[in-house]
Amino acid sequence: MNATVFLCFRRKDWALAHLIARDLEDYIDAQIIMDDRTIDGEHLEAQLLPKVHNSAALLVVVTNNTFEEERIGRHDDRVRRILRAGLEARRPILPIYADGARPRYNLPEDIRAVAWADGVTLAHISYQATLEKLANLMALQVGVARKQQAVAVAAAGGFTTNTRVSVSMTDHTEDSAPLKPRTSLPLLEWVNLPNGTLTMQTVAAAFEVAPFAISRYPVTNEQYQMFIDDLGYSDQRWWEGLIYPREVELPPRNRADHPVINITWHEAVAFCRWLSHKTGLDLSLPTEAQWQWASHGEARTNYPWGEAFDLSRCNIKESGIGGTTPVMQYPSGVSPFGVSDLSGNVWEWTRSEFDSPDKDATLKITSPTLRGGSFEERMKHVRTTSRARYYPHLRRQVG
Repeated sequence: MNATVFLCFRRKDWALAHLIARDLEDYIDAQIIMDDRTIDGEHLEAQLLPKVHNSAALLVVVTNNTFEEERIGRHDDRVRRILRAGLEARRPILPIYADGARPRYNLPEDIRAVAWADGVTLAHISYQATLEKLANLMALQVGVARKQQAVAVAAAGGFTTNTRVSVSMTDHTEDSAPLKPRTSLPLLEWVNLPNGTLTMQTVAAAFEVAPFAISRYPVTNEQYQMFIDDLGYSDQRWWEGLIYPREVELPPRNRADHPVINITWHEAVAFCRWLSHKTGLDLSLPTEAQWQWASHGEARTNYPWGEAFDLSRCNIKESGIGGTTPVMQYPSGVSPFGVSDLSGNVWEWTRSEFDSPDKDATLKITSPTLRGGSFEERMKHVRTTSRARYYPHLRRQVG
């Protein structure tokens, strides 16, 4: 395999571009080189554009924002510089039109030829057929060889705060029976909780919490990276009815056991859907009532470990750490059920509306409730009853 094909895309379309690159290599006998976003500024000319010059063809993922007039009109725009380099090197350019995008005939003069280039239209219902057509175009126009047999590919899909996941126990006859998912993730452990009676702020009457299971730890960077690596941002099954983020924020790989931060409520729900599929369990964000019950149970204490605050049992502002800590760092700070990190470290999303904490919210939620406080909060904000609200489509240092 000597031929290389360069794939250009906007940062927002990172997930879709990686999906195409992964699957297209099953159709063509060539290496696909992705636009390396770690190379920027003055290094673009010396380190990245030569790869464009040396490629057999240049692919560009085109969505509705790719040729946005103000951005593409700048001479230093990254996509424009890459396309200009391809045209100057007389490399064939093949647009991949997605999300209903159409060619823009008013492109700047130095890249205007892109608008008339042969391309393909990417549709979810004909994803494989699109890749087949693209491979044929490259074989005819560029001379990139087709592979003899193409393997089956998955259908394409639509394209800080932390979370933890819960599962209903209504289908289990014994509360103590261990959950047996068909697959698991590092540090994904389940804690079975019995039913109980709970009182909450703003709710006049006490109400019953049915038996359920909750993850022992908040979702970690390593777990969330598995969702990303499995192209979770490119599968429409996980995003139906949700707001797709403006860009994907990659968790740091050198903090695998820290809670993932800066994810929106919608990303948290998409992760739960993906994990449900992987484990075979019906997983979701916990309700606010489930979260609070997991934090104190019948004890109803101010903090998961008891009534008195203890700085050695959690990560908050007074700790002076100034960032997240591993989810297993405070074994003495667990709740009566053995659930960790319910006080401090990261705020955690629930699936309850802030103004109606005793009810499950819909996908049209306006102000999801956050629980648990974070490393930025003082001790009065990390109690088992402390609450906060936030917008479901925005990110902050919560998890």
